[in-house]
Amino acid sequence: MANTYGTMQARIADELDRADLATQIQNAIQDAIGFYERRYFYFTPSPQTFTFSTVRAQEYYTSVDAAAIATSPNIVTLTGTFYGLRRQLHKREWEYIDSISTLVTSYAMPQDWAYVGEEIRLYPIPDNAYVLNAMAVPRLVRPSSNTDAGPWMNDAEALIRTKAKLYLLRNVIRASDMEAETVLLEDQLTREFAALSAETGTREAVGMLEPSRF
Repeated sequence: MANTYGTMQARIADELDRADLATQIQNAIQDAIGFYERRYFYFTPSPQTFTFSTVRAQEYYTSVDAAAIATSPNIVTLTGTFYGLRRQLHKREWEYIDSISTLVTSYAMPQDWAYVGEEIRLYPIPDNAYVLNAMAVPRLVRPSSNTDAGPWMNDAEALIRTKAKLYLLRNVIRASDMEAETVLLEDQLTREFAALSAETGTREAVGMLEPSRF
């Protein structure tokens, strides 16, 4: 039977022995999901894709050019179509592009991109209109009703539950004798995240298995 939002709330209240924190527990779970929903895991839905076109001499692109530029939690790749050929642009640090984009009147086919402040910056500055296709990590729907289930309440249940308890200890309970408990939860959180990341890597690994002689 699938775990639900209500199941997680009840378990957290039981583990903390606090039946008086209903609203705070819900807030902590939502905050925990918000922390990890930018990450990619094996249960993340199919990638979100969106397109926008460059404009000659326009270096920066915002939600005016494509709404998803501002709302996507993690844009993974940006691929351009240049004269019938598709080529992936290199993601760079904003500071890197800042250091090499010295001539504002020099235009060419973009090769690099950076993201800061809900903006995409291209280098070189486009010399023409090109179609760019972005692949981004989508946000899973968060639970709202106590009967809601889904990956956050099941595949990532231990991760979210542990993170939520940490939020509660640090921001709500704040008891002086909780330091040791906090350390234990932080260690558990590290292990839960590592396990989920490892499973994601194992499920999506590429390659071939070859027999070994013993």
